[in-house]
Amino acid sequence: MTKSFVDLLRSRRSIRKYATEPLDPEMVVQLMEAALLAPSSKGKRPCEFILVDDKQKLAALSECKNFGAAMLREASLGIVVCGRMDVSDVWIEDTSVAATTLLYQAEALGLGACWVQVRERGLDDETPAALVVRSVLGLPAEVEPLAIISVGMDYLKKTVNDPSVEITAVDSFEPSRVSRTDCEAWENLSAT
Repeated sequence: MTKSFVDLLRSRRSIRKYATEPLDPEMVVQLMEAALLAPSSKGKRPCEFILVDDKQKLAALSECKNFGAAMLREASLGIVVCGRMDVSDVWIEDTSVAATTLLYQAEALGLGACWVQVRERGLDDETPAALVVRSVLGLPAEVEPLAIISVGMDYLKKTVNDPSVEITAVDSFEPSRVSRTDCEAWENLSAT
């Protein structure tokens, strides 16, 4: 059964641990179809997507910033979401919409995915993450990386869309466990 959009909103979460099985190429096609259908301001489509499945490049990209990118080492795929500054002055907004669309399409396909922020992030020595990404991938100056979406088979799920996997509701406020997957639990938290 296909999930409704509201179900996707409830169930999507950032997945940082992936199973070792490769992605079905048809799923990659569906991911990219969704990204390419994402709306953009004035229909200018300033987004560029670089698909990275080479383990050495994924490892190099995982070191683009101090923390928050390590999951790329285990990912089956990294989708580098970039914007063309020469095409649109709102490339940041447009690429953010496309990246978000990728996250929801991954959820719809039963895949694990996580946003790795690149823009305005960096290393302790103040090297911008975008410079590292640009170097690893050979990006031209007019193509600016916004984020990398790490994708893989969710380590916690046995198979794609396994109905036996349950998401537990939040029963007390613990910032590391807060989840919006159960609206009733969320409402109970806000009432206390």
